[in-house]
Amino acid sequence: MAESNLYEDSEIKITDKRIVIGSRSYPLKQIASVSVTRTGPDYSAVMGESGPLGFLFGAFFVVFMGSALCSAVTGWNIIDHLGTVLTWGTIIIVVGGIIVMINMKPSFNLRLGISSGEVNVLSSKDSAYIHKLSSIINSALIDL
Repeated sequence: MAESNLYEDSEIKITDKRIVIGSRSYPLKQIASVSVTRTGPDYSAVMGESGPLGFLFGAFFVVFMGSALCSAVTGWNIIDHLGTVLTWGTIIIVVGGIIVMINMKPSFNLRLGISSGEVNVLSSKDSAYIHKLSSIINSALIDL
């Protein structure tokens, strides 16, 4: 009997017999479950491995090195303007960090339960897309 195509796009193909993602094929008969998991944004990219203190230390280091370079080139003395440098440096760092963190989005993972355990087979920032695929696969599993 020929396969019936249930869904297909550039990343995944779902038929009534199997799921194909890239070069991997998962026979529906070997799939016990399908679920969606959410992976939150990785803020360590913003905060650094040492956390907020490591991030702020690194940022202030950059501000002071930039000020020292400016002082060496233009004769502008950082000590005379330390309050201004710290204030503006802090404002720039905090606003930049907030903007980056707001723009970070969680990932949604399509997870299949197979004989060897649970496997994340596809990830996307688009929750509706992953939930739609999960629903299609669930329907295919029920119709087996």
